[in-house]
Amino acid sequence: NLTVANLTISNCGMLQNSTTWNDSYPIEYPSAVTIYNSSNVVIHSVSFTQNDGIGLSIVNTGGYVTIYNSIFDSNYVTDDEYPGGGGVYIEFPFCLHDMF
Repeated sequence: NLTVANLTISNCGMLQNSTTWNDSYPIEYPSAVTIYNSSNVVIHSVSFTQNDGIGLSIVNTGGYVTIYNSIFDSNYVTDDEYPGGGGVYIEFPFCLHDMF
């Protein structure tokens, strides 16, 4: 179980590997926070603002995901080379590659 509460995350972001592959390598995307391979995630009273790329990425997470009383504002990609930008990205991979 993972709970993130009462936090402000701003002006952050780094490249993450998607579980989606292009030929023989993973597609990269920028994200301020990435939660990977967790279960029963709760995000409350967290502000994701002015981050490079996606504010919150949740990858391969089981159980429930609850987000409440949180703000996602002005999260965008600053480099046209990468996809993404926005509030929340959730990825449920069909098949995980040995990349993490």
